Amino acid sequence: MMKKYFLILLVISVCIISAETLCAPYLQGHYTTDQHSIKLYTQPENIPLNEFHTWFITIKNNNKNSPNILSISLDGKMPKHMHGLPTNPEIKNTIEGEFEIKGLKFQMAGEWMLIFTLNKDVENTVTHTFTVTN
Repeated sequence: MMKKYFLILLVISVCIISAETLCAPYLQGHYTTDQHSIKLYTQPENIPLNEFHTWFITIKNNNKNSPNILSISLDGKMPKHMHGLPTNPEIKNTIEGEFEIKGLKFQMAGEWMLIFTLNKDVENTVTHTFTVTN
């Protein structure tokens, strides 16, 4: 009887660990400026075509004099086709230094750019270029 409960517990544990691994955000880019270290993650790993999905941004200060990032704005475009994003993604500051972007959707395969402006400072931007495939 004890063996049966142990086996059930083991199966449940493996399922939970597998689910966490499958749902973990995937690193898309890592950028370093004089003041900050910025990481961009997506969920799911492969950026989907014509599907809403979520991105995550983590920002760490490189030194104690670096300003905390309180806000991020986002602009996106497909440079070869000269058009922007088909949606207006929502950016939410989840905890200090971490942001969640919901509502991103790319309607065409090809090269895209996301331009992140930190603290409404035009001089403090990060541009992430990537390719969406079919």
